[in-house]
Amino acid sequence: INAEYMGRHNISILVQMTELEIHTTNAILTQDKLRLSNLKNECSQVQIDSLKQSRCIDQLEKLNECLAQIHNKLETVPPNSFIPGGPQPEINLNSLAKAFTDFRNKFSDVYMTYNMDRMGIALALILLKKMIQNWRPLEHPTYCKPELSIWKLLLNDSNNEGEFYPYLISDGIWPKLHQCLLSQWNVLVPDQAIELVNEWMPMMPRRFQSQLLDAVMQRLTRSVEDWDPRRAQVNIHSWTHLWLPILSKRMEQAGLYKSIRIKISDSLRQTRWTPKDMSALNILSPWKGVFHEEDMQSFMERYIIPALSDYLYQMEFNPNQQDLSKWNSVIQWTEMMEPLRMSRLIKDAFFPKFLHIMYQLLHRPDPDYELVMSWYTIWRQAMTRSMGLENQWDNVLDLINDSITTTESQPIMEELDIEGMNQLAMTDIKKERAWSTEVKKSNIGIRTGGLDDNRTFKDDVEEFAAVNDLVFLPKKGLFVDGKQVYNFGGVSCYIDNRLIFTQDSNDQR
Repeated sequence: INAEYMGRHNISILVQMTELEIHTTNAILTQDKLRLSNLKNECSQVQIDSLKQSRCIDQLEKLNECLAQIHNKLETVPPNSFIPGGPQPEINLNSLAKAFTDFRNKFSDVYMTYNMDRMGIALALILLKKMIQNWRPLEHPTYCKPELSIWKLLLNDSNNEGEFYPYLISDGIWPKLHQCLLSQWNVLVPDQAIELVNEWMPMMPRRFQSQLLDAVMQRLTRSVEDWDPRRAQVNIHSWTHLWLPILSKRMEQAGLYKSIRIKISDSLRQTRWTPKDMSALNILSPWKGVFHEEDMQSFMERYIIPALSDYLYQMEFNPNQQDLSKWNSVIQWTEMMEPLRMSRLIKDAFFPKFLHIMYQLLHRPDPDYELVMSWYTIWRQAMTRSMGLENQWDNVLDLINDSITTTESQPIMEELDIEGMNQLAMTDIKKERAWSTEVKKSNIGIRTGGLDDNRTFKDDVEEFAAVNDLVFLPKKGLFVDGKQVYNFGGVSCYIDNRLIFTQDSNDQR
């Protein structure tokens, strides 16, 4: 029994050992199979890599051969072989771009691996510098542009995100363009420079676009600083406005408009300008709509309108033969002013003197109403209804009607003293202006409720009429109880003891 038991036990151990050996051998066999598979894959990959390397070497050799040929051709290109508008040598930017396009298509792996765009930029720069050696940008603004357009497309298609094209601009074309726009173009005849900027702006990377416009602005700024309106043969707008589509905002931001206004104002002061000289209007009118409206109106109020007012005030009135030249010189400024600003100017500078002359004319013995109406018609037709002066003309008609209804006769004067009438009117107006200024300075009178010992109630009424654009003139030869009758805004009245008396329809005072 023991022997049989021991035999079975030994057999069991042998079976277990055999099974273990089988499993171990099977694991080793599986690992060997896996290693063999990996080795086969590695061998295949090595073969593939070897083929790639072999193909890459072949491509590199062919590419190197092509580049050597290109380099040899570049070496043989004479320095002055590129003439704008003339024949091109065998190797040029177009042929070089075509060659690198072919390289990229035929040898794409090598081209991308070794970043052949760098080599292309280096060779293109050599050619480009030779091409622009004798280039005059103003005479040939589009020279090199088609070739560079091809290179821009080529480099952008190479997925370098615009890394290399700026080098072609900065080291190639930019120095020539920049120097040209800084100093070589005629500011007074900017057409060539404008064409040059318009042609090359789309070709420039963004930072170069800004620098290109800065170069133009530097030249324009220097020219404005040197500009003297008194001596300039060409109006400044003729050479600055052509740049507005490109540089309008930059001109404003750089203070160029302000410099122009300062130059014009200095010239007006130094020449003691009068509206008879139309040069100021010729200079300023093109800038309406270019300057900000508030800047233009501020300039007008400070430098132009006071001169227009004085000029209109000094104008001589002559009912016999009215000269409208001064009037025409003033009225031409209407479009330069805010709406109805000319109307206010006429109210202040024209009508006070006109009413004085009209009053003198009507209060002559035996007034010539045909002459009065003819003179009235001349001036009435000179002012359009859009000026808003109907109230002033109503006052004139009231003055004429009052004169017609007055029948008192006086010794007849043989002829009009035109000069004397104008001088008397100006004297009266100067006195009124001086008195009004004095009232404002002292802050007294009927506006503030205070009283001046030297003022009369009639003075207060005159001021009220002037402020409200009403006629206040004595009626010729009309008295009530020894009191002078006045035309006060179309109503007959007289003053007695700080009271104004008039009559209603029932003849009641």
